[in-house]
Amino acid sequence: SYVASTFDVAHDNGLKTALYAGKTKFSIYEQSYNATTGALDVTGDDNGRDKIDFFTTHPSAHGMFLAALSEEHFEYSFLHYLHPDGAGHSQGWGSESWDATVQFVDDHLGSMMDYIQSDPELANDTVLILTADHGGSGTGHSSASSATNYTIPLLVWGAGVAPGADLYTLNPTTRTNPG
Repeated sequence: SYVASTFDVAHDNGLKTALYAGKTKFSIYEQSYNATTGALDVTGDDNGRDKIDFFTTHPSAHGMFLAALSEEHFEYSFLHYLHPDGAGHSQGWGSESWDATVQFVDDHLGSMMDYIQSDPELANDTVLILTADHGGSGTGHSSASSATNYTIPLLVWGAGVAPGADLYTLNPTTRTNPG
């Protein structure tokens, strides 16, 4: 059965969406939410079934996204970096290779933040959420008993988010602190 995503919510409310992924396995999103397989839009105006307006999988998706951002001001987008996961699996999480890929991502995020702050349309209306799908130790992440495998970052930056702010305090009517 169909499983709705955040792309459904954004697209069906008339927002321009994008997904740029470094791994080809992310093509499952395009297969799931395209003009044929996406759910009918039952929210407001009919924006069609294709929930992802701009979609690409490419090892350099991060660079492609930054280039596209200067031309297309996506209102909801998902950007996937493949490098840290690849280095973690091949060289180990915390290895010099992994550290270098994390620095690469950090540099790229810095460029993206600089661009967002320099664009008047984006500066006051953009929020970045950075997270990961898993952690790791050694070259794996399969042990459910190892906190390093499932403890992941969740960082939020942008319009309306003060440095060091508590996300539960910023969203008191929609989120409850689990303790």
